[in-house]
This record gives sequence, C-alpha cells and structure tokens, in this order.
Amino acid sequence: TNFIENSIATKQLYDADFITGTGNMFQGTVAVTNENNVKLLTLSNLVPGDAVKFQIKVKNNSNVAIKYRTTVTCDNNEGLFEGLNVSIEGISANYNGQKFSTGWTLMPTGEQDIDVIVELPNLDDETNNKYQGKSCSIKYLVEAVQGNADTSIKYDSNTMGNLFDALNNLQSGDEFVLPEGTYVTTGTFNVPAGVTIKGEA
Repeated sequence: TNFIENSIATKQLYDADFITGTGNMFQGTVAVTNENNVKLLTLSNLVPGDAVKFQIKVKNNSNVAIKYRTTVTCDNNEGLFEGLNVSIEGISANYNGQKFSTGWTLMPTGEQDIDVIVELPNLDDETNNKYQGKSCSIKYLVEAVQGNADTSIKYDSNTMGNLFDALNNLQSGDEFVLPEGTYVTTGTFNVPAGVTIKGEA
C-alpha cells in the first residue's frame, strides 16, 4: 500500500467541495512527513467543520485475486479521536475510541485507490469546545488474504472462550458465525456497527 500524497484535499465549514492541496482556506493544518520510510499524515488545529480527504493505493502484484480490508485505529489519543467522523470507501463511522474495519473486498490483480475522509463535525457549542486543543494519531492498516480465503469468524468455545468475550472482541466489518445450538450469556456486550452475526448454514 502507498499513501498518495498529491491526493490530499481539504474543506472547511460551509464549503460545498474539497479543494486539492494543503494550503487552502482551511482552519487546520496538514503536514506530510517521512518516518522510517513510512509517510505520515499529521492533522492539527482542526476546528468544527474542517475535513481532509486523501487516498491510499492498494496494489495486487500477484497473479490471483485477493480480499482486502482497511482498519483504522487510534495510535495516540489526546482526546480528539472519539469526536472524528472517518469515511473509508464511502463507509462512515464515528469511532468512539474503538477500532473500526471495513468489510472484506474482493480485488483482482492490479491497483485500487481507497478514498479516506477525516472530518471534525460541527455540532453544538458545548460539544465543539470539548475538542479544542485536542489531538490524536490515526493509523490505517490494509490487510490482505487470498481471494478464496474464508474471512468469517466461526465461534468455537474451546479456542475463543465464552460467547460474551467473543462478541466483545468483534470489530466492525467482521462476519461472526454461530454453530447450531442454544446460547445463554449474561451481562452486557457491545457489538460495533458493521458486524454481521449469522447462524451456520
């Protein structure tokens, strides 16, 4: 995967469209740096309504199809991450401090550009002020497996523990399969948006 530096575009509150580049009428700042041969995109001083769009290029140099998914995690949160709306390939989510993954996508040989948008939404004054002076580092990971691989998660109490723990460990984009049977659990579990739970066929 490669971050496409010239794909960066920004917009501010009430702008209709993104404008390519980092030097636009945009309240925050965007910087691209290199660290250990890895390009990092750093966003700072965002104000409500600011948004940044960029692309990540995925290359399949093999001669067989692959499945890939994009995962977003917070590497270093100073109070901003839970306020961001992030869209990956048109799928939007407010992360609330959690890891988020898209579903698996089948990709033949060649290249695919992944669109990513990071936005600090404009909400009420109290909420907006909550994120003033806050920052975070966002990490994007693209995972890939062979195209015919089974990417679903089949529940197995011998290896995954009780159902309560297994459900709490799911992340958005997962497909969770329950074998035939009756399941009883107590307590509260939180299943992220974008998870599919189904019985075994």
